[in-house]
Amino acid sequence: MNNRPHVEVVEIYNGYEPPFPIVPVVEKALRVVPGRYLGGLGQIVLRNADGLSRERRRSKTKSRGKDVQIKEALGLYHQPRNGSHAHVELFVDNIVKRRGSSFGARVVISLKTAFVLFHEVGHHIHFTKYRENGQIETVADRYAFKFMRKYFVRIAPWLIAAVVITALNPTKWPKVVAMLRHLFTVLTRPKKVSQKTRRRKSR
Repeated sequence: MNNRPHVEVVEIYNGYEPPFPIVPVVEKALRVVPGRYLGGLGQIVLRNADGLSRERRRSKTKSRGKDVQIKEALGLYHQPRNGSHAHVELFVDNIVKRRGSSFGARVVISLKTAFVLFHEVGHHIHFTKYRENGQIETVADRYAFKFMRKYFVRIAPWLIAAVVITALNPTKWPKVVAMLRHLFTVLTRPKKVSQKTRRRKSR
């Protein structure tokens, strides 16, 4: 029996259409997150920041000790309130920035989307599963890099194909080098989530 929690992925765009379907990207990325971390997470909502109300676009959230306007955010984690499940918002227009539907563009956008998703899931783990000492954005980043390594293993064949196809065109070589540098940076980050004592959050 599969007891893995179901996390719904929904799209709520306002006057915006992504360059290619993002829901499958998010669903594939979620599969690398162990089910024990997903309990209590109800939805991943894909939105466009430009489509938010003026009031919400101008409202602010805290990130690394600084105030950031929602219109500039890549994603947000919302803790469970009044009996409702927690949920994550991903602002696809801010993640994508440059539109493109080529194979290479899809790979880059998929990687960025996955990282933002994993970062927000890291917040969910921190707030509902394991409380850790340290700056909460740094804690979320550590989980993001941890899950990105597992994600790379799953999509490695596609990454290799994207690099090969792009490399066949000499004008694309700078992009190939940039992609490889990005992969090397992520893959060589320290794997340990934290050496500090973690305590299970009381239920």
